[in-house]
Amino acid sequence: MPTTPTYLHLPDDTPLPNLEIGLFSAVVLIEKKLSDERESALAGWLVANGCLSMSAWGEGCSKFHDAVDGKVLEKFDFKDIPEDGFVMTTWHDDEPMNEVLWYHLYCAFHPTVKLKRLTVDLSEADRESEIAERYRYVATDEYLDSDEANFDRKLTGWWFQIRAFFGRVLS
Repeated sequence: MPTTPTYLHLPDDTPLPNLEIGLFSAVVLIEKKLSDERESALAGWLVANGCLSMSAWGEGCSKFHDAVDGKVLEKFDFKDIPEDGFVMTTWHDDEPMNEVLWYHLYCAFHPTVKLKRLTVDLSEADRESEIAERYRYVATDEYLDSDEANFDRKLTGWWFQIRAFFGRVLS
């Protein structure tokens, strides 16, 4: 089973910490609409701190996705982005949270760099134990066999399990 990602709870107006985790993949859980200022600050903070894969889920996640893409372009002065600076971004506005957590564990990666995993929770309440339990659940066969799991995932889930296995063996 994959390691549960590091959890970071950042409710409104919480100062953004300096992350010292190296290069990482982030899933950003957005519970309510962000102000333009907070959205821009969060997007810039992710890019500046080493995020190379970002999945946004929840309220306004498509807009947040665009903000991260914009910060990447700014970082490279709107010129060509080197492969090791490319940030893969996705948004998941019509999927259950468990789907995006599964995606974060098995599909969010960078083509040239091994990434640590970070969950950024923008909810008002700290949900660290709930999110950790969700990650444990989506990493099980019980989840893959459930009606909750996406039909395509049931067909291709074995492929991601094989990839995850070899990722552990080769790392």
